[in-house]
Amino acid sequence: MEKYFIKDLLECVLSGRDLSRDESFDIFNMILSGELTNAQIASLLTSLKIKGETVDEIAGAALAMKENAVKISLGNKIKSGPVDTCGTGGDSGNTFNISTCAALIAAGAGIKIAKHGNYAVSSKSGSADVLKELGVNIFLDAEGVLRSIEYANIGFLFAPEFHTAMKYAASVRKELGFKTIFNILGPLTNPLGVKKQVIGVYSRSLSEKIIEVLKIFNIGRAFVVHSRDGMDEVGLSGITDIYELDAGSIKYFEFNPKKYGFNFFTPNEFKSLSVDSSAKIIYDILRGNTGPKSDIAILNAGFAILVSGAVNDLQDAFGAARRSVESGDALNALKNLIEISNK
Repeated sequence: MEKYFIKDLLECVLSGRDLSRDESFDIFNMILSGELTNAQIASLLTSLKIKGETVDEIAGAALAMKENAVKISLGNKIKSGPVDTCGTGGDSGNTFNISTCAALIAAGAGIKIAKHGNYAVSSKSGSADVLKELGVNIFLDAEGVLRSIEYANIGFLFAPEFHTAMKYAASVRKELGFKTIFNILGPLTNPLGVKKQVIGVYSRSLSEKIIEVLKIFNIGRAFVVHSRDGMDEVGLSGITDIYELDAGSIKYFEFNPKKYGFNFFTPNEFKSLSVDSSAKIIYDILRGNTGPKSDIAILNAGFAILVSGAVNDLQDAFGAARRSVESGDALNALKNLIEISNK
């Protein structure tokens, strides 16, 4: 792409004009090819943040990331399509790693999980941080991830291992220090090309955009969730706004956990201020400790179980999640993941 075209696209965004999907693909493909300077990358990310990213801009950027990622084929060993519980993070809630714990509980319930994640960017503990603290080898190649999914029901795809081109934006993201479009792209760019997802996002307005992008990408079934207490999870402090995509059809509903026998708690009940604290919380939940933290993990695991297609309704999904913990199967999923990933 000629330099004048780079300048034109940057000026478009700076002036507040939306990029088309193709334009977004082109400029993000250039970032991931190392063709833009740090100043140009910072200008683009900041301008998009101020303007507000559109569905087509997000879709184009995600397609560029997919284009530049290490590709993985499921092959014949994993029969049912795996579920991803990767969210955007960035809700500034400093909670323990709820979606990671939920993924392990779902794996204990027999659901195949392909968990895409990274180190923390804007929180105390990312999924990679906490899994590493728990003893999981997060630096697996494609073969290792598939082996983990096959034998432990869960594999972790460490984003830098599969999105190596992200190195061109890493220093800029770190220096900017605020959420950018790249925070949105993680859940949209699982290298396994999953078709079943539960995505927690940090704002209601973003939920509407993400569900439209998932539809563009022909995702089979997904829940995009944002709790009104601000968490990028299904919350236990009030109502959660949920967008569901099923076979190309989108619907919105308000989820009240009290209707399913859960109690409300203050957001402070889910806090964790360090990686080791979050790891201990997860381990204690998987060992069978009960209380608010266990409840919210089971709640979110239920949505992962439902989206997999293993059950037909939420009540059954929550029951399966509880049995996973009470039987010790969730803890065994973690132990198996640790063992297999370190072979």
